[in-house]
Amino acid sequence: MFNLNIVQGGGVGWVFDRFGDAIREHVDPELVITPHAIPDANQYLFIAPQYAATATKEQLSRSTVMIHHINPFPPFDLASRVHILKAAKRVVVTNKIMVDLFRKFKLAPPKLIHHGIDTEKFAPGLRGLVGEPFTIGICGRNHADMRKGPKRIISILVQLSKIMPIRVVFNGLGWEPVGEMLAQHGVNSTLWHGSMAYETYPAYYKTIDALLIASEVEGGPYPALEALATGVPVVSTRVGYMPELEVPEIRNVQLYDGPAEAVGMLARLKEIPTHPRDVAMTVADWTWPAVCRRWSEVFKTKISKSNEISKSNEISKSNEISKNGGHETC
Repeated sequence: MFNLNIVQGGGVGWVFDRFGDAIREHVDPELVITPHAIPDANQYLFIAPQYAATATKEQLSRSTVMIHHINPFPPFDLASRVHILKAAKRVVVTNKIMVDLFRKFKLAPPKLIHHGIDTEKFAPGLRGLVGEPFTIGICGRNHADMRKGPKRIISILVQLSKIMPIRVVFNGLGWEPVGEMLAQHGVNSTLWHGSMAYETYPAYYKTIDALLIASEVEGGPYPALEALATGVPVVSTRVGYMPELEVPEIRNVQLYDGPAEAVGMLARLKEIPTHPRDVAMTVADWTWPAVCRRWSEVFKTKISKSNEISKSNEISKSNEISKNGGHETC
């Protein structure tokens, strides 16, 4: 029997690959990651509620369920997942917006643990193509349900192109139709050549002047952490943990309510650039080791026999030390 089974379904993206790697390195080196729950685990971590849909009541009683956002597009609504969230031992959310939603739905308060970022892999430095024209990055998968805000992106970039030269670099799947629409308005865009290769992402952020996020809903958005760690400012809708990263009067993270406001923010970044190392400080405390300390608290209760023996030995050892005046004997 082993301690931890991370269940992440099929086809989960690179964000959770990084998460699994971090948990294995900093929390439990013997964890097992599978598409579906397997019977021999002491504890389960379901990356999203839908992956716990086939779990037994007994498995849920030993599980942590993560929920990142409420998708406004069916069938991924909160109501359809409430029975799973209530049956789980604990629920972890990645942003304060979700904490507020749990309060609104009168659910038990979840534990808040943000995503983490590798600040050695993603670090500020010389930016390759930055300069003329001002280059805007769009990163992530453009879903068919429009949750990434493609119409909003087109509106912002077309308006911005009328007041200054811009270039757009997409990184991710599904952006070709958006690029075609932009081309009809004379906006130059390209697709990052390494879209499917995560190891190229640090280089991607060094080619852009700002990251634009136009999403309707996000659990993160994770690209914001990557951009900020690399020293790239972010202009975003008020989604996920973006409000938690915003500091008033500091332009590292700027949140907008409408396209015209976003246009002004991006134009201002062109006029008065931010300093990469100052931007990177925004996520200085969001490292994977720091995040995994929170996860260690979640998984600190191990019910395996080997752990009970280990705990018993620790207690015996502590008692022995006490008998010897507080000094450990060899």
